[in-house]
Amino acid sequence: MPSSNFYEALSLKTRVIHRNELNKIKESEIHDEEINSFSENFIFKNRYSYRGNLSSLSYTELKEFIEDLSRRKDYHPIPYAGNISPVISFCLNDSNLYYCNFINGSLKRYQSDSLRKYVKKQTDRADIRGSGGTIILLALDFSVLKTKYLQQSEILSWVDLGCILEGMSILASVKQYNCCIHFFMKDPRNILFDEKSYTPVCLFRIGHKA
Repeated sequence: MPSSNFYEALSLKTRVIHRNELNKIKESEIHDEEINSFSENFIFKNRYSYRGNLSSLSYTELKEFIEDLSRRKDYHPIPYAGNISPVISFCLNDSNLYYCNFINGSLKRYQSDSLRKYVKKQTDRADIRGSGGTIILLALDFSVLKTKYLQQSEILSWVDLGCILEGMSILASVKQYNCCIHFFMKDPRNILFDEKSYTPVCLFRIGHKA
């Protein structure tokens, strides 16, 4: 038979709450509502497709943007399958071309007139009405996940790209940048880079309203 302590532990107890304690609870609840309203509105209020004229990000802004999205040992903003990134980006910032794979925050300069012209050419399309801005071309290496995920690797590569785009658009909103994702390549062709073949998928155009 259970002891009396057992029943005592389960019994209802009365606790007196003083008025000043009640006011503190009310203040806390109001604060929670403000936080909820902040999270619902602030993060997404600037999240929309902007196709007008843009000025490019500064190098520092671009570097910080890439670093904030890049996976490191103790920082995991993007949930990559198997901690392997199949995504690479080529960033055209004014006349300078950079590349990164969103790992360890690396943004490296890359000299290639043909690739720079190719990235720029993709912006000559009807759904981009303005000019300027930082152009980020995102491409996939469909082979990098095959060893681990076999026939599921291609699907997971697309999932990883979606996570990157989601992170980019949310971060742009938080930083109050303007941006737009443009799918469909005007001149589709695989990009050979570092002895790997990448398939370009979309453009992410970002910057400040000009």
